[in-house]
Formats: sequence, C-alpha cells, structure tokens
Amino acid sequence: MCLELIGVLELRRDLFERRFGRPPQPGEPLFFDPNSEQPRRMDEEGRRRAMAELDALCNL
Repeated sequence: MCLELIGVLELRRDLFERRFGRPPQPGEPLFFDPNSEQPRRMDEEGRRRAMAELDALCNL
C-alpha cells in the first residue's frame, strides 16, 4: 500500500466522521455519497473518479 493511499483513507475516515458525526462502522463505505443522510456508496461515476485519483497518487 502506498503512503499516499494511507493518507487518503485517513482523510476519507475524517470526512465520514464530519458528515455523519461518528466513526464508520464495519461495512460502511469510506467513499460515500456526500448528499445522503445515511452512509451510502458513491454512484458508479463517483467511484470511478475516486479510483482514478487514487491510482494517479500511487503511481507518481
């Protein structure tokens, strides 16, 4: 796992906590729909974009 990926996962956890007011539970998405009142996965396009960004970070 690249160090950048670890940083991204920590950031996503922080964003989850700010959005939902608690840490994520097992099985809840770190790449969540920011417009949802409950933790829900991003749509397919959002996931593709996020994965492309992560791939770019790890391949610098």
